[in-house]
Amino acid sequence: MNKQFGAILSEGISSIAHRWHKTKSAVYREITQHLREAGFDLTDSTVEGWCRGFVPKEPQVIARIVRYCMQRGRIDRPWVESLLFHAHYPERTDLLNEVFPLQKDGQDAHIPSNIRTLQYVDDPAITLRTPLGRDLVGRQDLLATLKQRLIARANQGMMALIGLPGVGKTTLAMELAHSHEMREAFRDGILYVNLGPQPDIGHHLERWAKLLGLMTESARPSCRQEYMEAIHASIGKRRMLLVIEDAWTVDAALAFQIGGPYCAHLLTTRFSDIALRFADQGVVKVAELNEDESKLLLARFIPQIVKNEPEQLRSLIRAVDGLPLALTLIGKHLQVHAFHHQPRRLQHALLALQQATERLHLEYPQRPLEANGQNSPSLMASIGTSYEALSISAQRALRALCIFPVKPNTFSEEAALVVSASSSAILDELTDAGLLESTGAGRYTIHQTIADYALLKHRGPQAERRLVKFFVEYAQAHTKDYNLLEQEASNILYALSLAAAGKMTQCLVEGIQAFFHFLLLRGWYKTALSYCQQELEAAKLLDDQEGICIACTHLGTLHVECGAYNEAEVFAQEGLALARQLHASFHLSTFLHLQGNIAVKRGASALAEEYAQEGLAIAHCLNDRELLSLHLLVLGIAKNMQGEYSQGESLLQEGLKFARQDNEPRTISSLLTALGSFAGMRGKYTQAESYYQEGLTLARSTKNIERVAACLKGLGILAAIRYDYAQAERAFQEALPLVEAMGLQEHMASFYTNLSVVARYRGHGAQAEAYALKGLVLARKIGHKMGICDLITGLGVLYTQLQDFELARQYLEEAITVAEEIGHPYHKGKALDALIQVSIRQEDWGRAEACLKEMSEFMKSYNNDEFKCSCFNGWGEYYIRQELTKVAAVSFREALDLARKIDEKEAIAKSLYGLARVALKSGDLAQARLYGEESAQIFAVVNVYSAREVERWLEMLVKERKLS
Repeated sequence: MNKQFGAILSEGISSIAHRWHKTKSAVYREITQHLREAGFDLTDSTVEGWCRGFVPKEPQVIARIVRYCMQRGRIDRPWVESLLFHAHYPERTDLLNEVFPLQKDGQDAHIPSNIRTLQYVDDPAITLRTPLGRDLVGRQDLLATLKQRLIARANQGMMALIGLPGVGKTTLAMELAHSHEMREAFRDGILYVNLGPQPDIGHHLERWAKLLGLMTESARPSCRQEYMEAIHASIGKRRMLLVIEDAWTVDAALAFQIGGPYCAHLLTTRFSDIALRFADQGVVKVAELNEDESKLLLARFIPQIVKNEPEQLRSLIRAVDGLPLALTLIGKHLQVHAFHHQPRRLQHALLALQQATERLHLEYPQRPLEANGQNSPSLMASIGTSYEALSISAQRALRALCIFPVKPNTFSEEAALVVSASSSAILDELTDAGLLESTGAGRYTIHQTIADYALLKHRGPQAERRLVKFFVEYAQAHTKDYNLLEQEASNILYALSLAAAGKMTQCLVEGIQAFFHFLLLRGWYKTALSYCQQELEAAKLLDDQEGICIACTHLGTLHVECGAYNEAEVFAQEGLALARQLHASFHLSTFLHLQGNIAVKRGASALAEEYAQEGLAIAHCLNDRELLSLHLLVLGIAKNMQGEYSQGESLLQEGLKFARQDNEPRTISSLLTALGSFAGMRGKYTQAESYYQEGLTLARSTKNIERVAACLKGLGILAAIRYDYAQAERAFQEALPLVEAMGLQEHMASFYTNLSVVARYRGHGAQAEAYALKGLVLARKIGHKMGICDLITGLGVLYTQLQDFELARQYLEEAITVAEEIGHPYHKGKALDALIQVSIRQEDWGRAEACLKEMSEFMKSYNNDEFKCSCFNGWGEYYIRQELTKVAAVSFREALDLARKIDEKEAIAKSLYGLARVALKSGDLAQARLYGEESAQIFAVVNVYSAREVERWLEMLVKERKLS
């Protein structure tokens, strides 16, 4: 036993435990496991026995203990020499040379020999720097990347963290310095310095020199350069991490870039130019937290409030835009107010924090040691330090730029220069200071907290006037360049709101006039309605008669899109009267189009035609291609509603030609949608799909959401016609949220109609009924008669399948009445066909025969093969129920031949089912079964309810055959 050996080993193990914040027992277990993995047979108490003085017999064990302690602890050469001496280790010199490689001749000769053996430096300043929060949130991926790059010494071991004041650069640096992986990689220690705006570089270098043991009586550097050289030489080939925090000048940062070839340097700074000079490609920008990460950070302090007050906290998160320091201060502040569980106090605190001043002045006390040399944890102080370091011109520019909408909104350099009335050099100064963020070539953004701070400073109205003037002129210069307008949309809308608030009436009117078509194209109807109402009031205030006409056009158009036809008509009539009074031909033609469009929506095709013809004549005189295309669109739809398909299609094609010449994407897409709809009604499905696809491509490219939805609806209808109900439902479900978000009641009603039809064909009766009734409420509310007709016809068919014949009859008779009111033969034919089926099911033979005769007469003027098939099948159904089997067979056969010719699968299945029953009545059970099975197979794909009916009939047929 050698107690001195045990004491020395115990000291080394204590060093490991202290360094890694572990117990000695834990280190005993680690050493035991390490040696067992090397093949040595140890019990759980062996290492503890060595620390009491029992010396291992195998020299290899002692060598491994030394290497392990060297790697994990704060070990110097004297410790190793003493341990080996008391262990009677043979060949001590070889092992010492291995773990302490000799320096080359002359290297570090001026450093005392006792310093050259120093192995680990643990800067005590690191332990004083603890983050405000308990754990890092939302930084796991970033931390892992930073560790990997530092350990690998990417970019020659140089890294710089930049970001806004309060974004968490210091917190990340401290987390890295304390992490197990970093201490493992940089096993010779960590040096730390906090510089700040006015650093005492000599003092900090002297402190590092003391930590490295350079400050002796006989050897003391005399100047900054000697300190730097001595520290660099002392570090030599050691693996150390040098943390340089909060650098404000390049010289200060570079003064501490003095590690050796195996060191890593980690700098934090607010200034991008300092970071780039220090680390070149090793610059890492630390971003703010996203909304979910911000909630997690707040939940560390106030979990119940996060759960119970989600909206108020979401508002606060957005108010500080995910800045970690702000969130931490808010969390600690609310933690205090929530402690006593008094709702009044908490609500008062939450309400107060909605004010920027309150948020900026939040502070949290720190321990004196912790706060020594550290930036204040107040946002006001943190941002103020950067602000005060700016030139007077840069401060003035920042105050002006803070009127822009904040991040994530961006603005151009051209706008920034005009609004701030400054130079590009000033913008560069703000960007380098981290107060203005660059988001790409020629674009910038500003963080919410920076804006809050700057807006507390004095600023005049000149910047606001410059902003309004710039963006109104921008909108006027790019009226139909929608991509450019979209990039500046937030800024333009903000400029309009400033114009309204600042009573810049002329700018307001001109700005809305220039920006209206973009708002309409993008489907921002609610926003547009608000601004256009202000446009009308401003035009009246200015007594601008033409401006009043334009505003009435805008408001009327928006109300039509939103399905508010009565309100639209009020503006249309007011504008029409004023246009006639002013003899303003352009505006007169515009209002005639608006009136015609309203008439179409209400199903008044004759009135729509009258308005369109008058407006078209004026448009021809004006040679205005846009007006020509719009009037031809209304006129073509009116003709199609009247069943004059060829003329209607010609008018639409002519309108499309003018729209293409004018390159007006919204009108082109509307005409393509109309052409697709009417091609589909005439059974030209391939042509219809081509129109819809072209319209969809154009609408997507111009981000015209309303037209995207309309084209998706058309493609969904085509998919349903082709019995691809899954694809149809996908198209409808993709489009429905788009129109719901825009509040487009007409489109919403239409989508509910089509979803109801799909659900009905798939056998989901309850879902079909719910969709149809929901759509009917909307259609009746806005007075959209074609929509009403579609919905009540669909309900009539559904209730027929559900065998509620009386309710089905009521809906279908109303549908025929509405179809006659709007003069739409297609809708009347659909309702009449469904009413025939109800009358036959109710065995109301008189009503059935009357409807069939009306349908037959209807076919003479309305040449539609789909309806012809329905008529033939209807007569067949009527005859077979009357036991007129031979005549029924003729009708079903005619229906089958025509249905096969046009590939109308549902009509084919109906005909086959009719022929199956004719065969049964004729005693041909085998043929009846063949027809029935083919019919059931087709119905299984196209109409589940009908499939079930045929399957029940086939089951009856099988039983009948067994009986016979």
